Amino acid sequence: MKYRQGFVSNSSSSSFVVLGYAFDEDFLEDLDDIIDEIQEHFVFLNSGDDDVPKGKIVLGFNLFEFDEFGTCTTCSYSLQEITDKVIELKLKLKYHLDLDLEELKEPTVFGGTRSC
Repeated sequence: MKYRQGFVSNSSSSSFVVLGYAFDEDFLEDLDDIIDEIQEHFVFLNSGDDDVPKGKIVLGFNLFEFDEFGTCTTCSYSLQEITDKVIELKLKLKYHLDLDLEELKEPTVFGGTRSC
């Protein structure tokens, strides 16, 4: 019997590494009128995606970018660059969702694969 090893090119999934915040799924109900705007400014993950807790959604930024072959195109950041991304993320969440910055704790890094 032959086994396929290596990258499968017709896969319908993609890899992700996202810096973001997890919210309860019912948080979306309050956002119906601005969901298109949210998807324009944030990466949106749901509990069907790897590493996202059941019953949660994640709003954040891609921390690492991957091309169509699964190769990381932006793969390293300094601590200062990550800190700047956290500040930018918090400010965007405040601006677009009117969230209190004091309520936002440290973001989490979520990684895995998701269906395309």
